[in-house]
Amino acid sequence: MVRGYRQYPREPLRGGRFFGLSRGAPTPQSSSTRLLLVGSKYGANAALLVNRMLGLKRPEDFVAESVDSAAPAWGAARFSDSQGHIWRKLSVRELLADNDFMNIGV
Repeated sequence: MVRGYRQYPREPLRGGRFFGLSRGAPTPQSSSTRLLLVGSKYGANAALLVNRMLGLKRPEDFVAESVDSAAPAWGAARFSDSQGHIWRKLSVRELLADNDFMNIGV
């Protein structure tokens, strides 16, 4: 296995982007670090390296906040929860259209 890439039996090689590293905050590597496949729905072999997932959240528990115009299109939508924490909605379609994300040069 090459760091960031893994071959699954009878599956195409999927490129894993070190997303945190590209945003200035490297994803810590541990036994719980996983590749989250995000491109399958859109016909792209893309994955995000994540060190934890918070599970599913109920959309009705969030209130829309103003869009962050300084953020990339894939992360501009913001929401707040009942505790006042700000969350960003990841637009996978916009992320896959971002050349900086998809240019994973080897």
